[in-house]
Amino acid sequence: MAANNKGKKVVRKRRERKNVEKGQVHIRSSFNNTMVTITDTNGNALPDDEWYELRGSEWGSANHSQHYAVTYYRPAAGGMCVQWADNRDTQGRITRNATHTHDYYYPAWIGDLNYTLCGSVLAHNTSVDGSGRYVNNPYEWGYADNRGSDADSSASNGEAMKCYFKISNAVNCDGSPADLHYIDFIKVQSAINHVAGGLGEISTEVMGFEDENM
Repeated sequence: MAANNKGKKVVRKRRERKNVEKGQVHIRSSFNNTMVTITDTNGNALPDDEWYELRGSEWGSANHSQHYAVTYYRPAAGGMCVQWADNRDTQGRITRNATHTHDYYYPAWIGDLNYTLCGSVLAHNTSVDGSGRYVNNPYEWGYADNRGSDADSSASNGEAMKCYFKISNAVNCDGSPADLHYIDFIKVQSAINHVAGGLGEISTEVMGFEDENM
């Protein structure tokens, strides 16, 4: 039964904002997603400061590459595939499948005819088992929606699972530590450009974020 707060004044303590000279962001990736966080350097409460990547286990390996960009194009009509092109002279399309039957795979909240995602890209870690089923294998650590060594091992398949991140893993573009003390914004974007058969384009599922230090 919900508490009745009618007639009571509810006061929430406002978090004190600290002024810093430099803002930083962190990005981490999962099967196909990248996690990014940022410090609100200019204090305008908008995510318009510099973003930084949270390095994961694949950072610096042959499976990880920086400065990747992919542009998706709005289909001319419903029921059509989404065309894409990246900055490495590769083109393709997001094909439709029987599982996802809605008219448009292109994001409904984007009014432009195309949109571009930029950041690191990971080599896909998808395999096909003996029964022909596609399996998204985990990376070791550092990625969202990823059953790695830093994930909550108590969650069973199909259940919500916590993946833990440390802002101490935030890095600059050259790989040097970003040395962040706190963050204000977080974003998760796909770090893998791959289609896993009937599963469709690899993408992550995120339900929310929690500060484990509070």
